Amino acid sequence: MSLKIFDAFGLGRLANPLEAHVNYDKDDRVIALIAHGLNNLSQPKIIKDRCHWVETID
Repeated sequence: MSLKIFDAFGLGRLANPLEAHVNYDKDDRVIALIAHGLNNLSQPKIIKDRCHWVETID
């Protein structure tokens, strides 16, 4: 699955929210996250290679 990325008025690059939140059952990254979680020793290569996490603090 490939999302179309666009520039949000100079605020940064974003994916279309509607497109980003459908077809989870066909996205290998989502399936891997559900099966293995995010922070553990058995994290699949697809998560390490294709996901970028930004941690924020309120």
